[in-house]
Amino acid sequence: MLALADLGRQCRDARTGADLTQAAIARAVGIDRSWVSRFERGDASGISLVTVSQLLAVVGLDLSCRAYPAGDPLRDTPQLGLLGTFRPKVSPIVGFGTEVPLPIVGDLRSWDVLLTFPDEQLWGVEGESRVGDVQARCRSLMRKKRDGRVDGAILLLSRTAHHQQMLKDHGPLLETTFPVSSAEALAALAEGHAPRGDALILL
Repeated sequence: MLALADLGRQCRDARTGADLTQAAIARAVGIDRSWVSRFERGDASGISLVTVSQLLAVVGLDLSCRAYPAGDPLRDTPQLGLLGTFRPKVSPIVGFGTEVPLPIVGDLRSWDVLLTFPDEQLWGVEGESRVGDVQARCRSLMRKKRDGRVDGAILLLSRTAHHQQMLKDHGPLLETTFPVSSAEALAALAEGHAPRGDALILL
């Protein structure tokens, strides 16, 4: 809404600079003048993106929009269930924080789980009920590991036919990114130790 309010102000400034009335640009777009007035005042509720683009075009402005990674996506029920299944696999001597934000001001990302080991190692855990683009998911997790300033990362996956086939199809990539096996990582976590390297765990 703040972005739309800013666009409204830009529209007003460009309109007055071009010596155009609200009625004139409303006629050009085919809407009532009251919509233009509301938009320029910062009230863009009910105005479509197409209409905003048309209003800006009439006063000589182009609208450019793009989406970019910011916060984490909404967790679905299977993902939450996966994290619940994971909790008993970790020794009680290991700190188990959930939805822990990254230590960067303004960064909306958070770890599904942040493990704190007795030796003060921090490990980030991400749970996925279904991975689509394997390479993109690996890159995203490694960036998060770097930005989150943790000692290691765990990708937690549901044990589904889709994921088992994914392991077969992308074995070399996944083995390079996650050198520790699921069984080895679970054994270490049960004993209260950090795995010896990044791990992919199937549950």
